[in-house]
This record gives sequence, C-alpha cells and structure tokens, in this order.
Amino acid sequence: MREEARIKFPIPENIAGKKILIIDDVTDTGETLKLAVDYVLSLNTTDVRTAVLQHKTCSAFTPDFYAQKILKWRWIIYPWARYEDLAGFAEKILQNMLLDLPQIIAEFKHRYELDLKESELLEILDDLTERGELESIEQNQRKLWSIKQ
Repeated sequence: MREEARIKFPIPENIAGKKILIIDDVTDTGETLKLAVDYVLSLNTTDVRTAVLQHKTCSAFTPDFYAQKILKWRWIIYPWARYEDLAGFAEKILQNMLLDLPQIIAEFKHRYELDLKESELLEILDDLTERGELESIEQNQRKLWSIKQ
C-alpha cells in the first residue's frame, strides 16, 4: 500500500511575503508537489514556483520548470535512491515466491527491465534478511529467498 503524501518537516522560518522555488527530482503522481505548494501558499508567500529534473506527463501536477519531459511512464531510479528502490522491488518479486539468485535477477529483468549484478543484489538480499524482511533457506545446494512469514 502506498503511503499518502504528508508534510513531515514543517518550515521553521517565517516565509510570509517571500518568493519560493520548490525543487524535486520527479513528478510522478504529482501529489507531493501539490501538497508542498499548498502548504507553502498557506504560509502567506507571494509567489511559489516548482522545478523538477524529470516531469512525467501522466502526472496530475505540471511543474513550472523541468529539465526533461517523460512521455511514457516508467520507473526512474536515481543514484541517491537506488538501494531503496531495488530493495522494494526485491520484496515485491518475492511475494508468495521462493527463488534463488539467478531467478530473482531474471525477475528484475522481466518485470522492471533492469540488469543487476549478482553482487549488488546479494548485498540487498542479505541486508533484507538481516533486517528480518526476508528469510533464506538452503535447498538442493541452492540458497533461496522469500518474504518472512
């Protein structure tokens, strides 16, 4: 279930009467930027503009400025969120499945068109197992992972 956008860290300074530029990496659904703009406007600012690196045209929110327009929806993995995104994908892949490393890599390719190195994926799987999100078993001399029940 997707978490609803919310203001987690209110602005501690008085920005009334100021011109504000809100910058984000991407407009996906647009909920986050819409919430941010509404929040900043509620603080009596004079002008609020928005900018993103990439704007998905399917978004309900269109920013004032963007570096790239994405016409066909796709997941964008940024360097600063790669680990988090891949861990989330791994958990989705392992829902109701017991798979070994080559099978998980094949699922990443099939579902998300991602080519992963075994070492990168193994680090993520080991971390998720250590955190108690996944469990692993040895079966027929293969290590298999699944969501922890």
